[in-house]
Amino acid sequence: MLTIALCGQKGGAGKTTTATNLAAELVTRGSRVLLVDADPQGSASWWVAKAREAKQPAPELAHGDDSMHKRLPALADRFDVIVIDCPGRLSSVVRSALAVSDIAILPCGSGALDGWAFVETVKQVREAQRLRPKLQAFALVAHVDMRRAIGRSVHEVIKQAKIQVLDAELIDRAEYEEAPWGGQGVTTWAPSSQAAEEVRALVDEVLNLRGKQHGKKKAVG
Repeated sequence: MLTIALCGQKGGAGKTTTATNLAAELVTRGSRVLLVDADPQGSASWWVAKAREAKQPAPELAHGDDSMHKRLPALADRFDVIVIDCPGRLSSVVRSALAVSDIAILPCGSGALDGWAFVETVKQVREAQRLRPKLQAFALVAHVDMRRAIGRSVHEVIKQAKIQVLDAELIDRAEYEEAPWGGQGVTTWAPSSQAAEEVRALVDEVLNLRGKQHGKKKAVG
C-alpha cells in the first residue's frame, strides 16, 4: 500500500486540488483508492459526494484525525493507495498523517505568504522524517500562473527551502476549477487538456518514485 500526504500550512495552495486529482486518476487506472479528508473545510468530502451524485468513479472516503497513524496501516489489504488531504495548519493531525505516509507532497505557490508557509511546512516534514526515515518529501509547483513574474518565482521559494521538487507541475488552469463541479478529476473532465497531461505526469512520477524506493519501477494497482 502506498500512502501519500498532501501537506501545507497555507490554505489555497492546491492541497485538495492535488489530492482529488491524484485520487481520481488512480481510480481511473484501476487502483483501489481511499481518499482521507483530514481538512475541517471538507472540500475533498464535497468532491466525493459530487462524484457519487454524478455517478462518476470515485475513491472511497474516510475522515482523518490525529489517530490516522494507528488506523490506516490496518487497511493495507483493502487499498492500493491512500491519499490524505491534510488540514491547512501545523497540527497533531498533520503529524499523524506524516507518521504513516510514504510520500509527502507539499504544493507551493509563489507569493510572499506562500513562501513563509511553505518553509514552516518543510520544517514539520523534516521533523517527521527524523522519526520516519523512509518518508520521502517533495515540493510541487501548484496553482501558479507562470505568465506572471511572481508565478515564475516559485522555484526560488522552493530552492530556499532546500527540498527536492517534482518535475510535474500543476499550473493555474480553468479545468482544475471546473472539474469538481462535475464530480470528476481533470483527466476525465477534459482528457485532452494540458491540465490532464499535468495530472497524468504527476501520477506517473509519484508511482515511479515509489517503485524506486522498492528497488524497481512498478505501478500501484
